[in-house]
This record gives sequence, structure tokens and C-alpha cells, in this order.
Amino acid sequence: MKKITRPKLETAWKKMIKKRDEYTCQLCGRTGEQGYQMHAHHIEAKQSIYSLTLPENGICLCALCHMSIHGQNGRTEQLKREELLTKKLGKEYLENLSIEIKSPPKFNTSAKEELYEQLLNKL
Repeated sequence: MKKITRPKLETAWKKMIKKRDEYTCQLCGRTGEQGYQMHAHHIEAKQSIYSLTLPENGICLCALCHMSIHGQNGRTEQLKREELLTKKLGKEYLENLSIEIKSPPKFNTSAKEELYEQLLNKL
């Protein structure tokens, strides 16, 4: 098997998130079938292999909502992002996700291969 790289894991994760959310923006409801481009968005920063690939750390967004969430206005956009995601996912979900991501497990080569296979199996 080829070496499992971070980009390869992220690509599989993105496909899995979009499929799980049925290619539907979880904020506005636009769909890929309607011709909108769909993105997989990391809710918490992708600081580790764990946060990069954790299914609970992803949400499918249309390109317009994704651009809105990553807007150019710094703190204002951060507050808007938190408000939108809290409204959609709930404060408790986001708090638990943040706690879980702060203590990620370690991943060696075989663990990365296993993780990759798990992501592919969800496609």
C-alpha cells in the first residue's frame, strides 16, 4: 500500500462528509443537484490527523456559505461563524467537539492506513 499522506486523508474525509450530508449545504439547504459547488468544512481547526479526519468535525456547506463563514472581517466573521454553527449544531455539540479535539490520539503509519480504510468504507 502507498504511504498514507495528510492530503490523501483529507481528500477521503471531504468526500465522506459531502456524501454523509447528501451533498446538501447544512446552513442554507442548497444542493449539488441544483448546480451548487459543495465544500466540506472543518468546524474546529485541523491541527492534527485526528481533527483533520474526525467525521464529527465536518459539515457540508455550499461555496457561498463557506465563503461567508471564512469572510474577511476577522472577529466579526468569527462571531458570525460561531453563531451559525451553534444554531445548526448546538452549543453542547460544539463544546464537546472542542474538548475531544484537544486530546487527540497518536497516529503511526499503520493507524493512518486503518483510518484511511475506514474513511473509504464510509464512501
